[in-house]
Amino acid sequence: MTTPLSPEYLAEIAARAEAATDDPWFLASATFDAHARTDIPTLLAEVERLRAELAARPTRDEADAEMQRATDGLREAWTSEIERLRRLHTGALAERDRYRSAWQSARYRAALTHLRRTA
Repeated sequence: MTTPLSPEYLAEIAARAEAATDDPWFLASATFDAHARTDIPTLLAEVERLRAELAARPTRDEADAEMQRATDGLREAWTSEIERLRRLHTGALAERDRYRSAWQSARYRAALTHLRRTA
């Protein structure tokens, strides 16, 4: 696989092509012809490199399927975490209610004890 063509090299090729087609002088055409042996294979190699790079990328359907799998995985993880937090919250509420009930019972007993002592 070739390396990407530099913008400078592409500009040189474009300048040679422009000079060869617009300039009637023999020198411009000769310069274009002389470089054509290297420019054309280099450009074809660049086209092949870009095609291979494009072919290696996932298709839209493949990318969509991967995104759906990732989304499903995140949804499952968040759903699991939400359920875990709900269980913790329910447990915390139950514990709070037990302490509240115990505190109210202790307060009631203390009030009764106080009333018995003062009566």
